[in-house]
Amino acid sequence: MRVTDMTMAANNKRALQGFRLMSEFLERHAVTSSVSDLKVSRESLAEVVDRMAKLAEQRERAASDSRIETQQLNELRRTVETKFLAPLRALSRADRALAPGLVEVVRVPVVRSVVSQVAVTRGVVDAARQHAAAFARAGLAADYAEQLNTLVEEIERALTRRGQRQAEVAGAVSGLKAEGKRGRAVVALLETLVRPALAHHPALLREWQSVRRRAVWLNPAQQEAELTREAPGGEPHARAA
Repeated sequence: MRVTDMTMAANNKRALQGFRLMSEFLERHAVTSSVSDLKVSRESLAEVVDRMAKLAEQRERAASDSRIETQQLNELRRTVETKFLAPLRALSRADRALAPGLVEVVRVPVVRSVVSQVAVTRGVVDAARQHAAAFARAGLAADYAEQLNTLVEEIERALTRRGQRQAEVAGAVSGLKAEGKRGRAVVALLETLVRPALAHHPALLREWQSVRRRAVWLNPAQQEAELTREAPGGEPHARAA
């Protein structure tokens, strides 16, 4: 997993944990607002938590499957390279008496990417089928082309499966991003309702602000500003007009 993916996954996990803590806080404490019914916001936050939990599970499962597909793909690629392409490449460079006619009908460049390897391998399969006599004179198996074709087809199927898993990961990440944005909007609304409602309950207000900071990512400067809004006794400072 790339660093950016790891960071995103950690941020999503942190946001989900924070939203869940906030939802549990509102369930545990009978917070009421004189200006709004908190039921709708509480239900919206609970929906966000449920959807994010399912999306996070979907993302992890798809990411795990993608890693498995990548391992299988790499094993197939190594088999193609070491068992089929490397010997053929060596024969093509050998003395013409060792592999008469082979160098004229096939070239096997060294490639890095899986797409390039598939293209090269497909070319070798075609050459082996069209010039079976030259391959036979070089001592290659009669079913060399069919063995190699089977492997390249397996590589193509593995590529397709991995692409599907990666698309599932991307879809889950996109969903998590959308739900995270929705969750932060709900939290922002709840903040305007819950903070005044807890103005005379400093301990509960501190607990609320603690779980809120876990749900909404704040950089160090923002966290410092957030903390300075609270007086030593837990009462919030008056905001500037």
